Amino acid sequence: MLLQYKIEKVLGQGGFGITYLATDTRLKMPVALKEYFPAGVAVRDLASGQLRPKSPNEEAQFKTGLEAFLEEGRTLARFRHPNIVQVLNFFEEMGTAFMVMSYEDGKCLGDLFKARQQLTEEKLLEIVLPLLDGLHVLHEEGFIHRDIKPDNIYLRKKDDSPVLLDFGATRQTMGEQTKTVTAMLTPGYAPFEQYHSSSKRQGPWTDIYALGAVLYRAVSGRLPDHSTDRGSAILQSEPDPTPSALSVAGGYYSDHFLNAVDKAMQVLEKDRPQNTMELKERLTGRFDGVDEPLTRPMMGQPPGFAAGGPDFQEPASTLMDIADHDDYMPVLDEATTFPTGPALELEPEDEEEEETPPAGSDPASDGPGSEAQPEAPLSPEPAPAPDRVAPENLEEEEEEYEKESSGGLMIPVLAILLGAGGWFGYQHFMGEESAPAGQTAPGQFATPEQARHMPPGASGMMPASQRGPARDLPIEEWIEPVTGMVFIKVGGGCFQMGSDDGKKDEQPIHEACVGDLWVGKHEVTNAQYNQCVTAGGCAPTEWQAGGNLEHYNQLGKALSVADHPVVGVSWNNANEMAAWLSSQGNGHYRLATEAEWEYSCRSGGGDEKFCGGFLVGKVAWHSNNSEEETHPVGLLEANALGLHDMSGNVWEWVSDWHNNDYYQVSPINNPQGPPEGTHRVRRGGGWYDPPRDVRSAGRYRSDASIRFNDLGMRLVKNP
Repeated sequence: MLLQYKIEKVLGQGGFGITYLATDTRLKMPVALKEYFPAGVAVRDLASGQLRPKSPNEEAQFKTGLEAFLEEGRTLARFRHPNIVQVLNFFEEMGTAFMVMSYEDGKCLGDLFKARQQLTEEKLLEIVLPLLDGLHVLHEEGFIHRDIKPDNIYLRKKDDSPVLLDFGATRQTMGEQTKTVTAMLTPGYAPFEQYHSSSKRQGPWTDIYALGAVLYRAVSGRLPDHSTDRGSAILQSEPDPTPSALSVAGGYYSDHFLNAVDKAMQVLEKDRPQNTMELKERLTGRFDGVDEPLTRPMMGQPPGFAAGGPDFQEPASTLMDIADHDDYMPVLDEATTFPTGPALELEPEDEEEEETPPAGSDPASDGPGSEAQPEAPLSPEPAPAPDRVAPENLEEEEEEYEKESSGGLMIPVLAILLGAGGWFGYQHFMGEESAPAGQTAPGQFATPEQARHMPPGASGMMPASQRGPARDLPIEEWIEPVTGMVFIKVGGGCFQMGSDDGKKDEQPIHEACVGDLWVGKHEVTNAQYNQCVTAGGCAPTEWQAGGNLEHYNQLGKALSVADHPVVGVSWNNANEMAAWLSSQGNGHYRLATEAEWEYSCRSGGGDEKFCGGFLVGKVAWHSNNSEEETHPVGLLEANALGLHDMSGNVWEWVSDWHNNDYYQVSPINNPQGPPEGTHRVRRGGGWYDPPRDVRSAGRYRSDASIRFNDLGMRLVKNP
């Protein structure tokens, strides 16, 4: 018991606290109880349950965060708005502080996005307009949310009304003191000014950007590019990498609605609506103010919006206003996890976990998901995220990469170096790195559809002198008449295969030459594979046959959506598909050899870390951006040959046997792989895998009969 609150179970934990389901024994009602517990700063005494700083060095930071937590509770307790989470009480106990919030049944908006549920304009307005009213009340009192994202927008089960959870004031305060990664942001939803260690540039426009990004995610089906990437493009006079909402969703939503979304998502603060009432008027088509030209329009967006008058400190007019400081801080990637340590001992009650925590208990409410600290937690402990369990005969890779840092933390570095050289970049340890000298990073296309039809080299991926023969040819497509599968002509050539930076079986780098062939533009889809199943040419997928359903249930509708890549198919099934398609009389189809696959992935043998360039997020669905599901084929940018998803989305079988030492003896001309073996090779990585596993050179092995929820295929056709 804590005062009159009986703790029932842990609902979630994050980088700054643990949230419990509790019962108010006086009022006989359930509440959400949030404990201040900053990761890496505090520890719990297992005997007394008291929380304390880890060491004297952390004491000042712990106290600063504690004061900010209490001030946040004190501030929110003053507000009574139906669309802002209600704080009922707050108190200090056991060396820390607790916030008591209302507990309501429902689901978060992020769950709808993950289920790929399409929301109408009417439905989106039903969600966002009440939130704008609630934010208006907060902003009038000088309070900013600072962490608006789909997982912090909750829809009540009783009436589907929205409520805004989890404010970011504590994180911001601790970040201002330490100027370190303790100030956690959510990339894609955090505006440019939040990457500054001081909050002086933040105001209502900060929340407006985040809410605009939520709406953009809803209408476009994609996460907006990081605001740092967008700011970099502006400073380099390059196109905004985020296509405008009007250009990607025009015709499905009203123009005034999409224009309002684009207005809210402007990189420069002064170009956004300066208060929530202006955004509300724009979204509903009632704005009658005078539009002024934007400092820089979004790609595909005509100029012509106005900036309103700020109620907080005047917003920045240029990126130089924001970035010309020496106190920018590194921020955490969306997928970064923190240990939070043991939870409080709970009352001995039934502890069944709910699929979706109620309002006020967002499991990621204090940052990204977390894991327990290695020291023994008090029983019962928070249920960890389910591990991915492989079938017994799925071989584990023998070689492991060294962890990028102690504790397994992955920290993207924000390096804003201004002066004579201007903006020098935003890099990511796990793949989103700058292109090598002499090469330009990809990602300049207006939309993925435009990217698919650009001529080779138009993306600036590689200088002409470094292109293989295939890069210099125009893209030539052919449509297979039975399934509608699109194939792209790939001219043969020689290239340097393998990598000296990967696993042992990727070494040594060696020359390989392949001939002409037609390569599937996309991975084989559910619809295409089901044609083979219906015709009797292919066995049903593993999930269709009812096997290992626990491994497939998380993909939900993606398993049956026509344009998603088929999963749950073995190497044997892939060859069945190729044989059936060949029997239709329109050519000979097969799996690519490893050499053919890597040559095609590298856009005709170029020096590309991923299949299409050096920015993994532009070309691959992987563990950091997939939301743990497959995606329709062709959504991300193609490589220079016009091929999509060769990195990520699903693993692709190739024809070769696997041997760790094969590259040491591989022939130059048209290598076919070892003559025999025990495992077949799969390439490209999938939605579950980290960026290092979706590299061009990465090679992995599995038994030919293995089927799993991220194993698919791509076919090639002989010329």
